[in-house]
Amino acid sequence: MKKAIFAVIAMLAIGPMAKAQLYVGGSIGVNTQAGKETEENETEKLPQTTNLNISPEVGFFLSDQFAVGAYINTAFSFGNTRATDPIKTRSTQFGITPYARYYAIQSDKFGVFLEGQVFFSHQSSKTIGGGVTVDGPKTNSFGVAIVPGLAYSLTDNIQLQMRLNVLGAHFTHTSTTSGDGKETTANNSCGLNISTQNVLGSLGGIQVGFIYKF
Repeated sequence: MKKAIFAVIAMLAIGPMAKAQLYVGGSIGVNTQAGKETEENETEKLPQTTNLNISPEVGFFLSDQFAVGAYINTAFSFGNTRATDPIKTRSTQFGITPYARYYAIQSDKFGVFLEGQVFFSHQSSKTIGGGVTVDGPKTNSFGVAIVPGLAYSLTDNIQLQMRLNVLGAHFTHTSTTSGDGKETTANNSCGLNISTQNVLGSLGGIQVGFIYKF
């Protein structure tokens, strides 16, 4: 994670030295899933899950077609079986993604870009039930990715962005340590993403956000 922080600092230092245009932005998402089931006049509550994702972003336009920046991925998940003796789960993820972006197609309002990313993330979880808390596995991931995206300028300063992670290419190294710290497994994966799941584990296959240019 220290390397990620140094990479972000180095990348963002380029902007002021190059007298580039600063922008800030990000995205946020929240969803909750719950329900109930009725059978023979008896109603049973189904498990409830709530997910919250926050990704602030900062960067610099070095030219009309080239930008560098970074965004922070924070994700929180809360689960509850909602039974008589409920079991609760908690999951937290934190990541940093420096990137370089090239606008291959650009008009007055619409743009198409390719984004090269270096990503780092850490995820942990725990389960709470019967007054006992059990730590879940801890996962560290890092890798590189190329992600296409679309941009639409609402005004001269505000631009909507859509990263199409479902169409990206990636290499990812993942290391998982069990909750008791006694076992560690590692895994490497690479390839093209043609799916509805975001390999970066941030906001899903399509990530929508905005930036404000100063």
